Order: sequence, then structure tokens, then C-alpha cells
Amino acid sequence: MNIKSNTIPFEVIDKRVREVTETEYTYLVTEPDSHICDVSNYSEYGLNSLGKLVGFLANFILDLAESNEELANIIITDRMGRYFHTARENKKQFYIREFNGKIYGALSNRYAFFDDNAVCDILANSPLSTLKYQESEITPERLHLRAIDLDNPFKVTGDNSNLFFVYYIDNSMLGLSAFKVRLGVFRQICSNGMIVPQHEFTVCKAVHRGERNIADEFNAAILSISSQRDQLINLVTFMSEQKAAIEDLNDMFRTMYVQKKLNLSQKESFEVLELYDSYSETYGIKSKWAMVSAITEFAKGIENIERRTLIESRAASIA
Repeated sequence: MNIKSNTIPFEVIDKRVREVTETEYTYLVTEPDSHICDVSNYSEYGLNSLGKLVGFLANFILDLAESNEELANIIITDRMGRYFHTARENKKQFYIREFNGKIYGALSNRYAFFDDNAVCDILANSPLSTLKYQESEITPERLHLRAIDLDNPFKVTGDNSNLFFVYYIDNSMLGLSAFKVRLGVFRQICSNGMIVPQHEFTVCKAVHRGERNIADEFNAAILSISSQRDQLINLVTFMSEQKAAIEDLNDMFRTMYVQKKLNLSQKESFEVLELYDSYSETYGIKSKWAMVSAITEFAKGIENIERRTLIESRAASIA
């Protein structure tokens, strides 16, 4: 479920996260059975993770299942049987994670789980619980939250809109992301943001319950990152007064520069440059901040959260 509105209180986020995690069912697989060999029981990512583990191409199986589901299941069963037969001496086992009755992931038995409800428990007892949240993704595969500090706005040269600090919070119950937080800037008018990678910290990559006090570690990290806000304001101010990097390139190479640096199509690169021209006119200067604003506004239209945050995180470095 994607939650998209102006602002959302933490309680709404917490409720939705718990609705998802309450459907969780995890079990150790030691031999194949009909349930885990049935393609219809998998999400796309779940089938992909199983395929990587036991040795089949998930895209091929999905395509095959559209015309011959029985044959697709036979192939999964065969690959699964071969995996356990060859792995018997090494005692290879893995976990299946189901949510709401569907298989979302196949994970190594060495994987240390850290679920989204645990993240919310930590957030509930942190300074971030009092903030507002925007454009969050809450699925069994991915938790992506944006906590905005609306009480401390600031402005930079040429930009009349309010800017706010934003914390980007990520986690995955299937190993797609560690539990981590990044600091960035949120621009109110266009509902976009800028992640600042040099202020990123990872709270945990592998959690072994009982060995670390993650809540205390998280709150200490929040205080540490918050103390660097002045540096972030100085960075944004600097970018608002400095010429954008593409101004040193002629028109022929500008599109290629944006396309290569952000891994965009030519059409997408044109869109970024059109937004850059628009922001440059608004700000009265072809600045690095105008380019950052263009990139992050373009990124907000991308549905895939992985691609969106990657592009946002590159904005400052290529501007």
C-alpha cells in the first residue's frame, strides 16, 4: 500500500505497518512440498528469491505459468528436489516468509530478521514519533518512510518556498534493505526531497535479538545526524549560489551528461532539463540547487521506490 497525502501522523503509519506484520508466517523448509512448489502462491519477488536460491529463472516460470501452470510447477518441484538432494550433506535449509497467505520471500537460514513492527516500536520512542510523514511505502517487501520536521523551516537564496529537514527511513523484512536512516531536504511546494548521502547512517545490517539495544543506538544516531543540520543548510545555500555543472557543457552534451549520471532514458533526460530551465527561471540563476530541484521533482513521479531514492540520492553530487 502506498500512502500519499500532504502529511500523515505517525499513528497512521504504525497502524498500517502492524496490519501487514500481523499476517506474517515464517517457517523453515527442509524438503519440498506442494505448497511451496505452486507458482500461484508466490509474489513476483518471492518467486524471484526462490529461483535464485534453488536455480530457476523466475521470469521464465512466470511467463510459462500463463500458458501452462502445471509445467511451471513441475519445473519448480524439480529444481527444489535437486536443491535438497545435492544439499543434503551440507544441511541446506531456508526460510519461507508469507504475508496474508502469499509467499513473499525465500531466505537463508542464516538471515537475521528485523521486522517493520520492530522499526515502529523504535520510532514510537524516538523524536521521530512527533513528526509528520509523507509518501510512505508499506509492503511486506519494503518499508520506506519520510518523516518531515515541519517545525523548523528554512529558506535559501532565490527560493521563496519553505524547506524542511526530512528523515528517510528504510527497512525490509525480506533483505532488500537494512534498517537505515538518511537526512535530506523536503521542499514544500513541489513535494519533493533531496537525500544527502554523506549524512546517511545505517542503524543495523544484521540484527541478532538480545545482543544490541537498537532503540538506544537509533536515538543516539538521530541526535548525531540532527547536530549536522547547519552543515546541510550551508550545503543547500552553497548550491543555490553556485553555477550548475551542466553550464560548463554545450547543449549537445547536456542530455548525455544527465542520462549517464542518473541512468535515465533520453526522454527522461529531456524532462529533467526542462524542469531545470523552469527552476532556473524561477530562481533567477542556473544554479546547482535548480538542478537538484529538477532532479528530485522528476524523481517523485517514479513509482519504484528503489529507483526513486537512488535518483534522489545522486541529485546533489551531479548538480
